[in-house]
Amino acid sequence: MRDIHDVLDRRAVTTLFQPLVEISTGRVLGYEALSRGPAGSLWEQPGALFAAAHEAGRESELDWICRARAYEGALAADLDPALTLFVNMEPSAAGTPCPLDLAPIIELARHRLRVVTEMTERAIAVDPSGLLSAAAAARAAGWGVALDDVGADPMSLALMPFLHPDVVKLDMGLLRAPGDPHTARVVAAVAAYAEASGAVVLAEGIETPEHLAIARTMGATVGQGWHFGRPAPFRSSPA
Repeated sequence: MRDIHDVLDRRAVTTLFQPLVEISTGRVLGYEALSRGPAGSLWEQPGALFAAAHEAGRESELDWICRARAYEGALAADLDPALTLFVNMEPSAAGTPCPLDLAPIIELARHRLRVVTEMTERAIAVDPSGLLSAAAAARAAGWGVALDDVGADPMSLALMPFLHPDVVKLDMGLLRAPGDPHTARVVAAVAAYAEASGAVVLAEGIETPEHLAIARTMGATVGQGWHFGRPAPFRSSPA
């Protein structure tokens, strides 16, 4: 690939999928789609990929590409309709039209997949109003909404009552600092919100049995992390 424009023009994005597991039973409930640029390139990691697309003024287009590739991967694997696919979304993309070549797969996903749209931490700091608009658009499509990295940015707690997420994802840093006063405040706020709303609490970054035990004490009922499985392509039906 010559440059980021070449990457985007060729839609050269791949998707890995990481399992989301019910902590009490070990049952797989769904997968999070994780985008990657061309292997071995400067843009393989998502941070570099999105930074380059932002610099080129094509971040929203990249977001559409990533979501379309995630849906393609899930549909090609014949994902069990009982499983949920978590897909990240940049709020800026909600206000931009879908590229015409990606529209068919986006439309097919609306009818065939059970999706939770995951709002990223950077969106909270950069565009909180856009975040709320994007959540409304996701719900209009009949999909759920997750708030990611809760606890990493103070604004995430402030936005919870307005965003009304169906899933609250505890930032992995909380598992690694269970005795920190900040962690205690975040966990208490999330527990209160979940009790009042019925939202699911998901703990990210579970890598060890100790992390799993801590996640339980934080009220998480769903877990994600290397303890359950690393991100990988779908090679066959995961049903």
